[in-house]
Amino acid sequence: MNTLLRIICLVVLMFAFAAVPLASIAEDETGCVWITGSGGSMDGLRDSRVTVQYQDARGEWHHLASKIVGKLDKKVKICGLKPGMNYRVIGRKENDDNKGLWQYFIFNPDPVTNIMKIEISIKMR
Repeated sequence: MNTLLRIICLVVLMFAFAAVPLASIAEDETGCVWITGSGGSMDGLRDSRVTVQYQDARGEWHHLASKIVGKLDKKVKICGLKPGMNYRVIGRKENDDNKGLWQYFIFNPDPVTNIMKIEISIKMR
């Protein structure tokens, strides 16, 4: 009986610790931007890295998030943006000519969905 009680306690603790990361993930699902490739498709972004940075009150840029765009991805979703803040996004892939070609935007999400859509392109050599 003592062993059964220990197993039950262990299972309860495992679920308690597992719930903490799930709660933080749910919080990160606010203020999202959907990033697609030029023309509304991901064709131009496949096999690339999309990076979003935010601008602080002093005008300095800081990394917010980067995601790899896979061959089968339709769009990239990055969350944690705050309405009214300045952001910039860039897509980079091997052998591109996109260095420094950031696309700047102010996060102004849809009031119902709290999501904004951005379309970017990658300039290839």
